[in-house]
This record gives sequence, C-alpha cells and structure tokens, in this order.
Amino acid sequence: KAKSEIATANKKAADSKAEVAKLKIPLDQQGVELTQSKEEINLKTQTISTLEQEKSALAQKVAVASVLKAENIKVIAVSSKGKEKIGDAFKAKSIEQVKILFTIAENKVATKNTKDLYIRIVEPDGATVTGGTDGEFKYGTQTLFYSTKTSILYNGLISPVSVSYTKSGPYKAGKQTIEVYCEGYLIGTGTFTVE
Repeated sequence: KAKSEIATANKKAADSKAEVAKLKIPLDQQGVELTQSKEEINLKTQTISTLEQEKSALAQKVAVASVLKAENIKVIAVSSKGKEKIGDAFKAKSIEQVKILFTIAENKVATKNTKDLYIRIVEPDGATVTGGTDGEFKYGTQTLFYSTKTSILYNGLISPVSVSYTKSGPYKAGKQTIEVYCEGYLIGTGTFTVE
C-alpha cells in the first residue's frame, strides 16, 4: 500500500512537473514579448525625446529668425524755428526736437501684427533721456526706461518709421546713442553727436 501511495505521489509529482513545464513555455514567451515591448517603448521614448529636442531647437531658430531689424537709423535736428538739419552732429542750442528715422527690414518669418517699438536716447554718461512720454519695458531680465515709443502695423515687408521726440532740457554734449527695441530684443542702434 505504501509503495502504491509512493507511486501515486511520484506520478502526481511527474504530472505537476510536466504541467509546470507546459505553463513555463507561455510564461517564457510572455517574458520575451514583455522584453520586446519594453525595448519598443524605450525606442519610442527616445524618439519622442529627440523630436522634442529638435522641435525646441527649431522653435529657437524661428524665434531668432523672427526678430525684426531696425536699419539706416538717421537723426534730423529740428530748431525752435522749425528748421531741420540732417546729419550726425548738431549744436545743442539748435536742437528743439529730434526726428528719428529708420526702416524695419523685411522679415518673412516674423508674425504680422502690431509691433510696439521702444526707443531709447542714451546720453554720453549712460543715462536715458526721458520726458513726458517715457516709461518702462522689459529687456531680458532687466527693466529699462525708454525715451519714446511708437507702434506700427508690421506686414513682413520693409516698413519706414519716423518718430519725433522733444526733450524738456538741453542735450548733454557728446555722443548720444539711439537704441530701438521690439518684443524684448534690441533690434538696432544709431548715434548722433551734440556739440
């Protein structure tokens, strides 16, 4: 009887081993499939990451390409009698008002909309010339004062700009710098000298 029970137990053990071996085959197959799925997921994650980096780099290139450029900055000094003088150097007593003329270059990438242009006139000592129309704007992490501002409807083509500015006192002798800003970027500079 004991031998019979041992034989039955051995048969059950052999059957169980065979059953375990049968179940192991699909389990091993699922393990292979799971490994393959993990590899595919990792590959897709890497592809997504690469695409996001490329998208970010492209967005930066588009942002840089869309920055406007102010070109051919010229100054006209207007005397108290309304007489205009174009040039690079002016006598302080002959400047009642300055007209600043420039063009915004053609840019097919820039958004076509209304653009605010902030114009700073910086004196030889680094101070911004301010008056009744001045205010503040953001440039990178800095807050800067502007002398005057204007808005233009930009359509992607060359756009002429003319801005007049009247200072409440005389200009300091020396080189004055004109800076034009748009959408947080310095887009052009020019100079004139006050004698």
